[in-house]
Amino acid sequence: MLGLHCRRQSVDGPRVPLRRHLGENALLVLVPVVLSLPFLAEPLARDQGYFAYGGWRMHRGEWPYRDFWANTFPGVFWWYWLMETVAVVPRPVWNGLVIGFTSLILAGVGKTRNVPGGLAYGIACPLLHRFWDMGQSEHLLNLLMAASLRTSRPVLSGVLFGAALLTKPVALLFAPLFTGARWGYRTLGVFIPLAVWTAAYALVAALPRVLDDLVVFNIGYGSSRWSAELVGRVWRAALSWAAPLWPAVVLAVSSLRRGVNRMGVWLVLSLLAVALQGKLFSYHWILPLAPLLSLAGRGWSDVRGMRWHVRGLLLAIALGPFLAMPEVLVDTWYPAVYEAWRGVRYTAGFMSREEYLSSFGSKPRGDFAALEQDRVARELTRRGYRTALVWGFEPGLNYLARIPCPMRYVVDFPLTFVPGSGRAREERAARRSDFLDEFGLRSPQCVVVVHDDSNPVETVDSYRQMQGFPGFAERLVADYSGPERIGSYSLWVRR
Repeated sequence: MLGLHCRRQSVDGPRVPLRRHLGENALLVLVPVVLSLPFLAEPLARDQGYFAYGGWRMHRGEWPYRDFWANTFPGVFWWYWLMETVAVVPRPVWNGLVIGFTSLILAGVGKTRNVPGGLAYGIACPLLHRFWDMGQSEHLLNLLMAASLRTSRPVLSGVLFGAALLTKPVALLFAPLFTGARWGYRTLGVFIPLAVWTAAYALVAALPRVLDDLVVFNIGYGSSRWSAELVGRVWRAALSWAAPLWPAVVLAVSSLRRGVNRMGVWLVLSLLAVALQGKLFSYHWILPLAPLLSLAGRGWSDVRGMRWHVRGLLLAIALGPFLAMPEVLVDTWYPAVYEAWRGVRYTAGFMSREEYLSSFGSKPRGDFAALEQDRVARELTRRGYRTALVWGFEPGLNYLARIPCPMRYVVDFPLTFVPGSGRAREERAARRSDFLDEFGLRSPQCVVVVHDDSNPVETVDSYRQMQGFPGFAERLVADYSGPERIGSYSLWVRR
């Protein structure tokens, strides 16, 4: 029976040294890397293009917030800076390595080995979270959280948790996992990366930009608005996420029969983090995957000690829904197999680049099309433009063409968000004024306007948003020739 008390597991308790199990450890790390190999040629999605552009510009001496606008926390930009530094390792392999080391650490969290839980995460994560989800900050956050829970050194634990906060602020919800003995040392550790990061921006006089991008914008204008309709969507999304993972859910609940442990608390807090973000994007569900599968691994290990009739009951509960509704299983796992097979065929030369890229987004049914973005990037490179402003949320186009944006606003969202108050309207007007001033001083050689990219966050596409910004639209007509339509993009060239 599930206990109502909380069984504490001290983060300072004994741990199984990872070096004792070299074969298992290698398996835990390499399995997700191998599973990532069929996705080597997958293109950058919208978010990943944004992160990749940031990592690339950091190599050119630019700083997030100071030199280019970003409401994303810095950890993911540093990850992409590392990818850019060691570019011989493809992005999907980097993603697989992050998942692999997370799996390895999950296997060592707690007082006993949990290889089934770590391996389950290493298999499920790269297969369930592809293309749109690959290289998202949630992967890095899970790695940092697992490492922070794993170490018995309180200061190091705090440093890792501080790094998690700098990767995604929802990590603050996980603070209750670190209460208990020696909390003061952990608190000290948390402030070390925060202090170093803050001091670095203070030295270059960029703290006002950091405050404006990460605090003012995210809290005032970039956050989700809760409503009764959103509560219903959260509930339906949680059921949809749990359905294909139902056996893991059953095993996880079974593992908690003797009391709620830290992994159980982590799972609840992860689900709360997904709900509070409100957008319910597929990559947000990476967060609860780590504690869920870790708990499921514990439950799997416990099954061996159960009586045969209890094991039979658990098996029936875990597999019964799939036998009754096999489409739940097929709809989740078949796309991963199909996408992997396409990747293998393309890598082996049995599929053209155009045919391969055509399966990654489409317009106007979606807000992004990798094939069209690739075509425009190649055309900009062919024409030899030195600078380009992409009006939309696709700095990945700059990255693919290796053409920088000369302006701070590399995305249009801070200039086009729908104001919910008079103060927000004034804030947007001030940003637009700054944009126009900079546009006059640093006129890009070309401007690319994105069409048909409306989405649940921005319900009007970038082209119509440009038309709703008279100062910018008038400047384009006056100073640039065009537009020349290339697929779902329009190109303007400075006269």
